[in-house]
Amino acid sequence: MNGHATCILIGVVALTTPASSEPPQARAIWTSIHELGDPPPTVTGHVVVDGRIVGGMNAQGDFLVDDWQRTQSGYGPATWTEVMGGPSPMVDAAGGTHQDDGYSIVFGGRTGLVVFDETWILSDGEWTISNATGPSARHLHAMASSEDGIYMHGGLGAADQFGNWIPLEDIFWKFDGNAWQPLDQLGGLPGRWDHAMVALPSGDLILHGGRMGDPDDPVDLQDTWLYNGLGWSILSTEGGPGGPSVALMYDDVVDAVVASNGAETWILNESTWYRIQTDPSGSGDPAPGFRFDSESGGVAFAGPSSFDGGRILTLVNRPSNDCDEDGIDDDIQIAQGASDCDHDGVLDVCEIAAGAVDCDGNGVPDACQVAPTYTNGSEAFQVRYGWTAPYHDQMAISRFTVVPGGESIGTVWYPFSPVGSARPDLMRLGIWLDTGSGFIEDATLIREIPLQIPRSSTQWARFDFDETVIGPAGTRFFVGIASRRNSPGAPCVSVYVRRNASAPNGGDAGWVGVSSGIFDFDDMSLATGSNHFITNLIAFDAPWENSVATIQMRVGPESPLDADGDFALDDCGTCPGDADGDGIVGGSDLGILFLEWGPCVDCVSDLDGNGQVDGADLGGLFLAWGPCP
Repeated sequence: MNGHATCILIGVVALTTPASSEPPQARAIWTSIHELGDPPPTVTGHVVVDGRIVGGMNAQGDFLVDDWQRTQSGYGPATWTEVMGGPSPMVDAAGGTHQDDGYSIVFGGRTGLVVFDETWILSDGEWTISNATGPSARHLHAMASSEDGIYMHGGLGAADQFGNWIPLEDIFWKFDGNAWQPLDQLGGLPGRWDHAMVALPSGDLILHGGRMGDPDDPVDLQDTWLYNGLGWSILSTEGGPGGPSVALMYDDVVDAVVASNGAETWILNESTWYRIQTDPSGSGDPAPGFRFDSESGGVAFAGPSSFDGGRILTLVNRPSNDCDEDGIDDDIQIAQGASDCDHDGVLDVCEIAAGAVDCDGNGVPDACQVAPTYTNGSEAFQVRYGWTAPYHDQMAISRFTVVPGGESIGTVWYPFSPVGSARPDLMRLGIWLDTGSGFIEDATLIREIPLQIPRSSTQWARFDFDETVIGPAGTRFFVGIASRRNSPGAPCVSVYVRRNASAPNGGDAGWVGVSSGIFDFDDMSLATGSNHFITNLIAFDAPWENSVATIQMRVGPESPLDADGDFALDDCGTCPGDADGDGIVGGSDLGILFLEWGPCVDCVSDLDGNGQVDGADLGGLFLAWGPCP
């Protein structure tokens, strides 16, 4: 199992990334996916090894007796199942996975005041208890997996006769698959507990945070240490989440050490910590059930009762943008009013410089001026689902809300980019009405339309059909496209996360689905096959403020300025903003714009064609001010 390559293939759209005061890793974002099967219960104090949740305590204070295993077949969606057996019920144990030798271990933990010194080994899906001896009983210790073994550091020992936890003297150990070996504590690293440790690709270890001193009145630690096989040296005395309940991993997607306590996430770049801009919970509250999987780098996320168990999260790089190379981040310029007509986080001037059509030379890409009624902004990053047999039927679905002038639709544009030779054999388009729940599974089918499969990959495949009435303004509806491949090698569903919820008339939610049969458009909770699922992209944590996750899709009617639907003005001889046609964009045109202000269909002052005369059109008029070219 690989949390970054097997279940989800995540890539970043190529954007200009200039030098910055912070490393690119610090702009990483969290994203998550819900998977098949009943999710594990909300737990804290558990261990995650090789995709398996071991031990822990649920929200009612009961110990978990059985494990929860995340399994995956080929490239299909992963499934959670409850697995019998394993280590004794406990909390505050630690574990690791030795990938080369194919085994995982869990050591220690406690139940009440009883602290364990057992070494449990997981190999080929079966647990056995090892005869290896050495480390004393402990809990709240840290473990990390390296090429030459699994390392263990620190923790608290058993309680004394008064019930007080005893700090340990035998601090540092390594397990080689058969036996434990004590290691010298060189370099002055003090003992501690409730900290975290992780191995780098080089085999060196990073240790961070935790507590030390009197367990009844502990001191929270913020320091970070490096072990190079010979001894410990301090990297940093500050930064990172620090303190107790910290999880560490080395993430190959962002190529950095990641630390999180469920409320804050930090990236270690050389010896400096940088806090990334999103947290895994989305709430800012601590999550003591936050654990990194020892094998994959995925995260089993539980914690407070407000979070569902069984969430798998992964990090995605978010590049820094300064496309005009003026030394100011594009996000900042846009927040200060710079033009970004499609709300994709890229300045219009940069899109035009990169080849976006602006045939009338008004500084606004034609694609904004002629956009159909319902349109999502350009992608900020892309997530591609690529399943093989038996998942041959795949879907991409967006939800929209009818706006004045958009009561009927007759065209859908959708990115068509099958991977390799995996073209679909059948494509269908569905249109559904929302019954009030907001979920596609409960929607009522309006129309099902067979589609002509595009001959080749294209950024926007256009599908025309008879005009279909949706309903009055405010009606919510769904548009979905199903792609089926009958032979091995299913097509890919590409999911694009839209940057800003203020993008005009954009979809407000999205779904992807796969089935081993055929999706039943009359009842989207069913499919004519044995295995299918639909996941709401709300599961993808909004990575930016005011952002939503939805399918990249555009839905007509089209703009009257773009009859051929190529997202370019049909007549570049026109003069946008010259409402009275006198060849000059001036005061009289400004007066007409204010008269047409607000929702307005086919109005001459609606320069961007979004069905509303607003501030964007006012800005476009001022850009065109003066004699027409």
